[in-house]
Amino acid sequence: MPRVASIARMAPVSLPAPGKPFALGALRTTGQWLAALLLATSLPTCGMAQGLQVTDDRGHVVVFALAPQRIVSLLPSLTETVCELGMCHRLVGVDRYSDYPATVRALPKVGGGLDPNVEAIVA
Repeated sequence: MPRVASIARMAPVSLPAPGKPFALGALRTTGQWLAALLLATSLPTCGMAQGLQVTDDRGHVVVFALAPQRIVSLLPSLTETVCELGMCHRLVGVDRYSDYPATVRALPKVGGGLDPNVEAIVA
């Protein structure tokens, strides 16, 4: 069974200066990946809506010209966090268990964290 790191044991994530690439390979735990996702979704609220450049483990650079406009959440906790960050209006799909806040109940269900419906997510 894979070991899951608790939030208390997560190593801190240091973020690069604005405009510098961010290496996703440096993120070692699920919690750090989720923190990076939340950072990316909160860019518009931080005044950093100019875009984002990331580098994956294989060295591929991915450039997002704009901050995320459409968000799909595959965990109820992420759904709630996105809404708490004031970005609930950008959610276009949620997992089958998300039910808070009440507004997300009307959104399309796209599976879950272990069995996402990829076709529904990219549609």
